[in-house]
Order: sequence, then structure tokens, then C-alpha cells
Amino acid sequence: MIPRSARTSTNPCTRQPQRHTGHVEEDRIRWDRRYSDAELPVPQAPEALVDHPALVDALPHSGRALDIAAGTGATSIWLARRGLDVCALEISPAAVDLLGRGARAAGVTSRVEPRLVDLDDGLPADLRGRDVVVCQRFRDVRLYPAIVDVLAPGGTGIVTVLSVVHRDGPPGAFHAAAGELMAAFDRRDTEVIHHAEAAGIASVVFRRTTT
Repeated sequence: MIPRSARTSTNPCTRQPQRHTGHVEEDRIRWDRRYSDAELPVPQAPEALVDHPALVDALPHSGRALDIAAGTGATSIWLARRGLDVCALEISPAAVDLLGRGARAAGVTSRVEPRLVDLDDGLPADLRGRDVVVCQRFRDVRLYPAIVDVLAPGGTGIVTVLSVVHRDGPPGAFHAAAGELMAAFDRRDTEVIHHAEAAGIASVVFRRTTT
């Protein structure tokens, strides 16, 4: 496995981080229950890019992508429809089933590879050289270095987490501190393209510049 970076959990817009190391089966059961009545995913761009069309335009139309904690695959399918081959990592069999059915409905089955993975073990070792890596609402600081490591030079990383910044109510244990994403991803081998912290959400978009 690629060395992990620390952790929490979630998925684009629908899941809240609630994962705890050592309770893999409990995690699967909990998320399976949450997804038991879910509908097929509607393809959507990564959350951090929604109000930034220039950032969307900068993403490639071919290559290999990785969607970490993919949930039902709304972003995986969006990336596949854009032309990328996507590996989607998720712990819930129910979510993976919905992801597979959503990919078939969107006509992109051949471009989406769902994998059942417990991210407490880090990222699988065969995922290097990715042109796009997305990790949304799944906060595990031990995975932060690995997110950079799996990117090819010139590849784009997109990370969104819950944040303490301008949050209504007291923060939870899994909310990122102010500046956490910049501290993790503003490195000598990266270029930060976009960073935002507001309304309890933090996001960063960066490009890997060197190997």
C-alpha cells in the first residue's frame, strides 16, 4: 500500500465524516444502511469546482483519475463522461452497487473501475501516475501526502473537507483546522491553483509540478 497520510470520512455532499480506525465492518454496515434507499447518482463536477468554470475547463478530457471515498459515484461518473478512466475507491458495497448501475446508465461502464477498499490501510499501491485525484468530504490527514504521491507530474488534485472556518455551531472532531489544506498541499512539488475556507467547508485545487 502507498503510505497513508491521518483520517475521517465521507463522500461528495451527502456523507458526513464518521469513520473510526479498526471498525471496518461497522463502517460498511453503517454506510450500506445509509445507501440502502439511495437513488442512482446524478453526475456532478467536484464540489470545489462548481462555481469556478475556469477550473473545470482546465481539467483534462483524457487520462486516468482517482476518486477517493467515491460514495455512489456522482463525481466518478462525471469524470468518466469527461473522458477519463476512473478508479473509484469506496468502503460500502451498497454504494459501489449504485455506482456501477449509475455508470451503466450513463454509458461509461468501461471507464469506471469501482473498488471496495478500506482507506485505513492507505491507498492501493497500483494507483500512481494519475492525472486527476479527487477526495471530497473524507478527511484523513495521513492520506494527504499519498494524494500528492499518486499524481503524475502536471496532474491535478482536488480536496474538500469539512472545516471549523465560519461553521455554524461547534466544530466536530473531524473538522479541519483553519489553514490545514494549505499546510498539507502547498509544497515544493505542488502549485496551489485555488483555495477557499468558508461556511464550514475548505477546499484546495493544486497541480503537481515535479516527481
